[in-house]
Amino acid sequence: MNKCHKGFSLIEVMVALSILAVLAMTIVPTLTIVYGERVTIREQQQALSLIDDRLQIWLYDRYNSVNAEEVDVNGTLYDLQSKTIAHETLQVCVTWHGSNNRSYERCGYAKK
Repeated sequence: MNKCHKGFSLIEVMVALSILAVLAMTIVPTLTIVYGERVTIREQQQALSLIDDRLQIWLYDRYNSVNAEEVDVNGTLYDLQSKTIAHETLQVCVTWHGSNNRSYERCGYAKK
């Protein structure tokens, strides 16, 4: 009798699944860190955009001051503070608590 067996043995399948499991255990934590950093970068870009908007309002719309306010964007609360630091120079600072549990502050300046 001539038996022709086609397919994988149980041990071959177990080895392949264990290799796949080890790869998944190393890739998933790395992807989680990368995703968290991407969210942080988006938050920083949003903060810089808020600073730019406030400075543009002050420069071109001829407002004398920009009031302090809190802005909620996608679940992140940004605290905007502005003050005149020199003759016709405005400083706008944004502080927020990031999704990675760190506090951030960014400032921008404009002069008329």
